Amino acid sequence: MNKKKIITNIFSNWANFITLIVVSFFVSPILVHRLGNENYGIWVLIVSLTGYFTVLDFGVNSAIVRFISMYVANNETRKAREIYNTSFVFFSAVSILVLLVASVFAYFFRDLFGIAALKQSYLYIVFMIVGIDLSFGFLCSVFLGTLRGLQEFLKLNMISISTLLLKNAILVLFLLRGYQLLALA
Repeated sequence: MNKKKIITNIFSNWANFITLIVVSFFVSPILVHRLGNENYGIWVLIVSLTGYFTVLDFGVNSAIVRFISMYVANNETRKAREIYNTSFVFFSAVSILVLLVASVFAYFFRDLFGIAALKQSYLYIVFMIVGIDLSFGFLCSVFLGTLRGLQEFLKLNMISISTLLLKNAILVLFLLRGYQLLALA
């Protein structure tokens, strides 16, 4: 890898990190203020619970990065494609599993945690949207892992910054218009 690409990758990583900090600094108070303590607590609970699903990665993303970079460096593109395709099939299965588990968990979520402030159907929809987002995240992780393996950090960070800014702009807009947890999901 040439020196220019290394420097570009480093600065794009820093830009991504700084953007994340700045956006979080401005969006978090709006989020807490607009949702209120109870709804914010429910949101943190939903995100925390669905976050446990990420263990279903089983280190496959790290393997994607390692093997894609190794096979591309050795000019074995067929093997790199095999890694990509196999990982995509694996994460497709994981995505389906996440959707199934999330749908069952979403159904019992309100009763399990004694949440009386919101309707069962509303909480179910919010939880399922978060589960669907996580499921798509697993599928996209194959593409993102491949970009990491190819050391295309500028592209990764451009995608990350763009989605971060877009998601948070939409989030703030919805919150300012009075939407609640559904907007976050």
